[in-house]
Amino acid sequence: MTGQVHTTFASPLTLLREWLERPDSAPLREFLLLGYTVDLPFLEEVALPVARALGARVAVLGDAGVAGYEAVNVRQAGRGYLHGLAGCDGSFHPKIALLLGDHAARLAVGSGNPTQTGWGSNDELWTVVETEEDASHAVLADLADWLHDLPHVAAMTPWWAEHLEELAEELTRRHIEAPEDPAGPVEPGGTRLVHNLKRPLLQQLNPTGPVGELRLYAPYVDPTGATLRALADHFAPKELVLALQPRWSSYDSGGIREAFAGHPTARVHFLEESRVRHGKLIEWRDRAGWHAFAGSANLTRAALWRAAGEDQANCELAVLSHGMRPLLPDGTRARPASQLTGSTLATAGRRRERPSLVLLGARTDGRRVEAVLGRRPQDGPVRIEISPDGSAGTWEVLGVVPEGALSAVFPAATATAGAAVRASFRTADGSWALSAVAHLHQPRSSSPREPAQPAVPRVDHPYSVEELLVSPQAGRRFEDELGPLRDRLAEEARIARGVDGPLAPTEDWADYLRACRTDLGAPLTALAFGVLDLSTRELPGAAPGWVPTVPTDPEQWPVLRNWIRRLARRLADEASEAPVRLVPVHLVVANLYLRLLAAGAWPEHDYTWRVGLADLASALTAPRPEHARAEPPQQRRRSAGVLAVVMSLLGLHEALDGIEADPASAAAWTVSRETVAGADPADVQDLLTILESPASHVVGGEDLEALIERARSFADPIAQARQALAEAGLSASYEDGIWEVTGSFVNATPIAAKAATVLAGELPGPVLVRAEGRGPARFVAWSSPDLVLLTGRSTWRGYRISPPATPATRFGEGLPQPVAEGRAAIALLQRLLEPTDLDHPGLVRKLFTLSD
Repeated sequence: MTGQVHTTFASPLTLLREWLERPDSAPLREFLLLGYTVDLPFLEEVALPVARALGARVAVLGDAGVAGYEAVNVRQAGRGYLHGLAGCDGSFHPKIALLLGDHAARLAVGSGNPTQTGWGSNDELWTVVETEEDASHAVLADLADWLHDLPHVAAMTPWWAEHLEELAEELTRRHIEAPEDPAGPVEPGGTRLVHNLKRPLLQQLNPTGPVGELRLYAPYVDPTGATLRALADHFAPKELVLALQPRWSSYDSGGIREAFAGHPTARVHFLEESRVRHGKLIEWRDRAGWHAFAGSANLTRAALWRAAGEDQANCELAVLSHGMRPLLPDGTRARPASQLTGSTLATAGRRRERPSLVLLGARTDGRRVEAVLGRRPQDGPVRIEISPDGSAGTWEVLGVVPEGALSAVFPAATATAGAAVRASFRTADGSWALSAVAHLHQPRSSSPREPAQPAVPRVDHPYSVEELLVSPQAGRRFEDELGPLRDRLAEEARIARGVDGPLAPTEDWADYLRACRTDLGAPLTALAFGVLDLSTRELPGAAPGWVPTVPTDPEQWPVLRNWIRRLARRLADEASEAPVRLVPVHLVVANLYLRLLAAGAWPEHDYTWRVGLADLASALTAPRPEHARAEPPQQRRRSAGVLAVVMSLLGLHEALDGIEADPASAAAWTVSRETVAGADPADVQDLLTILESPASHVVGGEDLEALIERARSFADPIAQARQALAEAGLSASYEDGIWEVTGSFVNATPIAAKAATVLAGELPGPVLVRAEGRGPARFVAWSSPDLVLLTGRSTWRGYRISPPATPATRFGEGLPQPVAEGRAAIALLQRLLEPTDLDHPGLVRKLFTLSD
């Protein structure tokens, strides 16, 4: 604000990233974006998750006549943030980003639309105001006035007017009623916000007499030259410069020559064209120095000559600064304006006409939908249509807005926040004209500070890691609250999924984290996701605050061990029915388990902890009832990384595969191997740096990387399984789900049991094995702890083999006592075959085809 050009500022994304890195970790309360063209999918990917992770209430407002994206690509509008559309007779054209914290503020006013080009590839011009420690600033005070007056000039929905009024009141309290910061910078002449809500911008540019030099640039120049002539007459400069990009600026040489006719020093400077220069600048030099007018206004009649409420007038916003250094870059070449030739109007295109149908927005209270129009045709009905996601073939008509009305309310009990809404009417030629799409807003749904209240309980206490590891009472209370939490999340998943359909994908990671913090509290959410939690400023474990306090009294260790193993067993038992949103609980318990192991909660030669870790591996790899796309990719990454750490610990002291492997660990390795292969150590760095003690069990980075590489080497599980059988001295073939083991053996039963044991360490169950040597063939179906044996052609027996026993050990000692025979054994076989494509009759046909 003192005339500096900050090359480190690229777009409002810079302000967000700087806020994320604040040393005081101050929350962000409000994030407001205004633009002409708004690219919601782009913002949802790069900006809005960061703002919402910082705690901000997010609102995005754009021009109602344009849409720079496909509605089907928008995920969180109306649910995760407030999206709206505004209209005026010309274009709704201001570009601002406002960030408000408890004691700090950031404001960027400029030329860049909140799109990938406006915040990325284009060369834009921004003015940035920064305040700290409750300091005030005149530009922010001006912004309060502008936000208060804006809904009275630009058309918008009532709820958007309320939102802007609320922000205006907050800015008024801070920056109009508060005194100026006495320690703040002194700005010669002051810096003020300038707008055209009440009078044209040109009337507010008041030089102190004829100026020494006037410099002009904008990507769009009035082709008639009338605006340039008005500027030249207003400033009466001795020297006059108009900058253009020869191919990319929109101008007509005839209009420019006519505008500057008779001005002897008028020159045109051509700027380089490595990037589209989208900034808008009027700067002049007089006896007081340089002054700059920079913002959203092009050098056109609609931007500079008219107030926003007038016919064909834009709504514009800019900053007027004094005591500046000149901002216009040097040109690559120059020529007198009188010698300019050519026109880019044909290639640049004309600004399209304002649409005759404008939808400003729609909202729902859960029973009805209210739609608000900004403009409509005088004749003919206007329909309001709704779609769950804006995809083709999903639009349904809600109803018709009565003739002459600009709003209507329709019954719509099934409409949900975020749904796409549009207006349509039939034109004279029989085609349908469509408005830009708005996204259904539900009050309170887009405000992280006012979350909707759940219908049933959640975890009520914001447990800390330390509390759970030192307080048995807290641990039991947490355990008791998991049942109601699981039931609520399962019910929410059922409702979201509908009767037959899959869940919608979870795209907004910040929104998902916020829901997890609501369910579990911020400390446990940070524990679950570690480095992938957007609110985490440093690696958990790298700072003392992340190392849990653990009891030093040995009498408390058994209580904690039993508690954590009980939780692990419970999660494993319920894993196949658990909704996706319960996975953070699995991650919390896994992290607590790993921290107890690191702290030495088990005696040095006590490996009973392996059973609980195997249970956690089962919970982390269990299939979910929801469609896979409903789980955020960040959660899948974290789960894969935590699972890899768990399996690394299991593999440190025991084999994970082969006939000598521990059965529980081998089973966990078999089902988890594919997931572990996709793990990234960077996602679990916090688990590799936790505190060690003499009795601790921890995983280092090299151990983890070795296991992941080992998992990736299992490219062909069938080939690996065949290799494992060969190493056990068995020769086998595989076809249609059945392993055929042959050899010179006489008793096929222990051979089939041995093969089943080896294969179960390599493949997910069930494993189906037929063994035939010099004696009668035998068939075994095995999925721990159940085994079914076929002898002869029709004698079926079922067995229960609980770990640590295996089929190889039980049948190597003779025939164990069966638990089912005949029809009961066949019923057990049917249950074992459920994960396969076989049933009992089909299996029998295959077996006897093999034998024949």
